[in-house]
Amino acid sequence: GSVASSRRCANLAEHLAMVSAVTDKAAEKLRLGIMLRDIGFIACSDEIAHKDDTDPNLNEHTIRGLEIISGLNDELVEAIVRYHHSTLKSNDYPTDLSSDILKCVNIALVCNRLEELVYGPDPCPKKEALEAIRAETEEGYWPQEEAELLARLLSN
Repeated sequence: GSVASSRRCANLAEHLAMVSAVTDKAAEKLRLGIMLRDIGFIACSDEIAHKDDTDPNLNEHTIRGLEIISGLNDELVEAIVRYHHSTLKSNDYPTDLSSDILKCVNIALVCNRLEELVYGPDPCPKKEALEAIRAETEEGYWPQEEAELLARLLSN
């Protein structure tokens, strides 16, 4: 993930947070979490980093990322760094977070997915990406409310 990618994703997430009744403070932390989400890669070997990038289930960089930012001592930022590759179906999807934090995690998930589809190794147009996310949401991968917000925001 490049800085441009993080910034793009953070801007989008912040917009979604604004329209989904997340507090301003939470929206700010969401932004920070997304800017820092891939920081763990700096502590991974090249081999792991490359594998990690192609297989989101290998979450070495998220675990390393958590270690690096632990000094921030911020539950919301940590949740974004830790779970930004989860889906509602993955066994690490957090169910025990406060609703505000979980909402931010959900926003991060759909924004991260869009970023992967539009700017990832196999890029596709935004419209196609949103269709893919809609289909994946129907299959139970993404939170409905945030996925719909994303589609509404981007189809304007």
